[in-house]
Amino acid sequence: MKAIFLNDLYNLKGHVKNMLFMLVIMNIYPLTRIVRGDLNFSGLLMLMLILSFLVNSYILNTCYYDDSAGFPKYIKAIPIDVKDYVKAKFYLLVVANLIVIILCLSLVHLLYQSVELTVFVCSVLSVIFAVNLINLTFTMKMGYDKFSIYVSSVFIIAYFIIFFLSQKFGDEVFNEVISSINILYLLIIMVIDGVLAFTLKNAAVKFFQERIK
Repeated sequence: MKAIFLNDLYNLKGHVKNMLFMLVIMNIYPLTRIVRGDLNFSGLLMLMLILSFLVNSYILNTCYYDDSAGFPKYIKAIPIDVKDYVKAKFYLLVVANLIVIILCLSLVHLLYQSVELTVFVCSVLSVIFAVNLINLTFTMKMGYDKFSIYVSSVFIIAYFIIFFLSQKFGDEVFNEVISSINILYLLIIMVIDGVLAFTLKNAAVKFFQERIK
């Protein structure tokens, strides 16, 4: 499992510059508002969504690299257990999402220093993490080529929903949502994430085993 994890990190290392470039290009609107010192909540949500999407897309890309190299066809012929292969992907996803959460919380602390907003951001990122767990599970089942269109579709739909709400209602709708979320909701979401991670990891092992038969 360690070898797979390190191999994925090596593959991702070669794409860091591309990811940073895409991150800047796709976040021109939020970054402009940060420079001006008036980043609103909708811009913050867009920033979190884009950052999470890009990071997790590159994690899913490691599955694409493996599929392109024909790795699933030969995994039975090499001393690598299927469970370890799937676990490595899930652990990489967890580490990536923790980094995203730390970066976003650091930004929120620097800009707002609000406990309510911190809880809200954690809740949103926890929900996004759950979605990413589901995406990885079905990538194990279907392969990256077949499932990547669904991943992109979810991101595009979520992005335009946030953009539409921000244009129509401004920050008022986000203020209401932020004030309605408390620490209890966050804890519930985190528990759900933990259950999902355990359940979907086991399901992904089964799906991947069926795919490589």
